[in-house]
Amino acid sequence: LFMEQNYLGLLYFQDISIHLGKLMQENRSYLFAFRNQYCKRIKTIEQEIKETEGILLHEELEALEAYIFLMQYRFGEGFKVHYDTVLHGKSFLIAPLTLQILMENALKHNVFSKDNPLTIEIQLDHLNRLYFKNNKNKKEEVHSTKTGLANLIKRYEYLSEDGVQVEEETESFTVSVPLITLGTI
Repeated sequence: LFMEQNYLGLLYFQDISIHLGKLMQENRSYLFAFRNQYCKRIKTIEQEIKETEGILLHEELEALEAYIFLMQYRFGEGFKVHYDTVLHGKSFLIAPLTLQILMENALKHNVFSKDNPLTIEIQLDHLNRLYFKNNKNKKEEVHSTKTGLANLIKRYEYLSEDGVQVEEETESFTVSVPLITLGTI
């Protein structure tokens, strides 16, 4: 698990370095906002690596907001994320980097643009499951190790009796994960 998180962190840093160079050339004021979000994300990744079993949902969402900021700069109007702000008030744990892994999966496997955006919805149901849903416009060919979702499923098998549920439909792809009650891991 630790090696997986180090690998994810490495991929994240490689991706960011490409965009940082682009920002330096295009928009200096935006670079400072980017830097602040980037630092926030690095701090969260460091914390998540230390806390390998679970992170508070609101902390995961704060980290995700930094990542969303970065991806919205990269993809503009071709990338949209919606989630209920009530999620910030919930006192549950989630496996570290769950939402970022799901978001990276959606970004990697879909073609999207301003006219046909990738839309992601994150919701909570009454059974305390978190749903991550994105519209589908699959890329024809994707180089994939097929480990992101598989590792997430294994992590939740360890953390909870309720596992990850994956539902693939013609127009959408949905993954739901159980939220973990404080004190149970």
